[in-house]
Amino acid sequence: MSYNFPPPRRRKPSRWGFLLLLLVGGGVVFYRLPAKWPSALPDAVEKWRQKTLASTPKPQKSESNETTPAAPTRPLPKQEELAAPQVTPPPVSQPEREADTEITPSNLPPRLPGAPVVREVSDARVRQLEAKIAKYPVFALYRELAQRHLALGNTEAAAGVFRTQAALYRRKGMEDAALILEKQAAQTETTIRVFAARAGGETPFTNAPLEPRRGCYLGAFIDRDDALLTRFNGDNWQHHRLPSEFEARVGRRHASVFTYVKWGNFPRQWLQMCKREGVIPHIAWEPQNLREVQNDAYLRSCAQFLRELDWPVFVRFAGEMNGDWTPYHGDPALYREKFRLVHRTLHRYATKVATIWCVNAIPSDNIVSYYPGDDGCDWVGVNLYSTPFADNDRTRQAFGESPLTLLEPIYRRYSTKKPIAICEYAASHQSAVDGVVRTSFAIEKMSLLYGALPLLYPRVKMINWFSTNNLIHARAGRQLNNYRLTQHPAVQEAYRNLTASPHFLTSLQGQGTTSAPLPREIGAGEKVRANERLTLWVTSTSARPAVFVQAANRVVYGGRRVGKHVIELELPAKADSLSILVYDQRGRCVKRRDVKLYSS
Repeated sequence: MSYNFPPPRRRKPSRWGFLLLLLVGGGVVFYRLPAKWPSALPDAVEKWRQKTLASTPKPQKSESNETTPAAPTRPLPKQEELAAPQVTPPPVSQPEREADTEITPSNLPPRLPGAPVVREVSDARVRQLEAKIAKYPVFALYRELAQRHLALGNTEAAAGVFRTQAALYRRKGMEDAALILEKQAAQTETTIRVFAARAGGETPFTNAPLEPRRGCYLGAFIDRDDALLTRFNGDNWQHHRLPSEFEARVGRRHASVFTYVKWGNFPRQWLQMCKREGVIPHIAWEPQNLREVQNDAYLRSCAQFLRELDWPVFVRFAGEMNGDWTPYHGDPALYREKFRLVHRTLHRYATKVATIWCVNAIPSDNIVSYYPGDDGCDWVGVNLYSTPFADNDRTRQAFGESPLTLLEPIYRRYSTKKPIAICEYAASHQSAVDGVVRTSFAIEKMSLLYGALPLLYPRVKMINWFSTNNLIHARAGRQLNNYRLTQHPAVQEAYRNLTASPHFLTSLQGQGTTSAPLPREIGAGEKVRANERLTLWVTSTSARPAVFVQAANRVVYGGRRVGKHVIELELPAKADSLSILVYDQRGRCVKRRDVKLYSS
């Protein structure tokens, strides 16, 4: 059967349709212009385009935004309960959002933002999932329960679910998956720790070469800090800046500075300059391959020069060997052999040298295999950075990443037997991903790390800020972030204030400033005095939680940040205890700790 339809009626071309097509096509091209071409557009148009890009929803990824290596890639059983963890991370702080009002002694609220009681929100779905898990403890149900708790704001409950999952993974032998979930739990929960300067706050002292008994050497990399005008070319492969000029610019003297040295060179002039300026030189000594490292005339001449220098020197040989970006990665046995050779040769000639075995914080699964042994190095070091985007990937925002989670594994494993050095650290205030200046991000991250060291990590005995604009000075392919300390006055001032504590040593210990006694953590059931100076350490899913101290129904302290809070109390006469309270952005109390006071 056939049908004879009349021929279709053809419309005449419309000039309006053609114009509409041009407008749509031009808009698509305009929208997809790379963010790095703003100079090609008028200022007003570029501002409108950036605003449009910022308001466009970003694609959501199911995997975590962490830079920690993923779960093991070995084949898994088909059962659902062995699926790799895919947990939606808790809300994180957004870049340069409008700051909440600061809480100061002059504007303490007359009352708390909500009832000082921690209440867990529950619903039918939570109860259903808990009932299912009791019968069928599969990982998919745990993931769903954790996500449901996060949606309801039950951060403590979600952290508990993450830790339960981590324990299950560990029993299955899946260590990396367990570490990911433990890290997720630490970032999810809210904690309150209380410290006071009391007897018993000392930490173990291993008497390693150049180890200070108390405190942390303040150090930096300054050779690429463009704010320092004086520069000189030594007998190394790069030029150098003067520590005294960095001190004058930043307003803080530094005990140490470091430089990079290629194997085959040796920075004799730079070492002599450091001695003249009274700072401890720190050499990052990097071979192009391990086979060139031999017990030869070159190595012995370097060791003999260090003996003749008669000045303390840190030597960080072949750092970040756990990363495949280094030319000496991939053969742990050979690496251990060469590190022990350098360590042994230097100590045979020079008595004022300390060797540092230094890893990158990630990847973490191969670190132990490169360790040269307790008798093969003097210090253990780690390099870590805070950046707004992981691996320069716009879809992997890292605004909620804490530098403490990168430090923690190394500290936990090695600090009981070796002093720890943070050989390189910096927080980015500008990323190549979008070019946005984020001074508040840099200040937030540096405040977390430098504020935590005296309280939580007293065995960290040196920390070095990497003061360089890598958008300019890094090699091709690595021009990702700006870390220069002297770029923005707000970042520089925050650094100066954070490092003003006597805990941060500005010269070789015994020749200058000594550190104050370490604070000791107040345990459950311990009491404090009404006039005692306390330090709180607060963690939260929110970048700016509201922290209050209440006594006798009166608010006596308030602050809005994670990390360190210093409390000098003026308490009501009738107070017999303190209540430390943390509120989330919804005005709900998410954590409470009560501390008893000694009776007067």
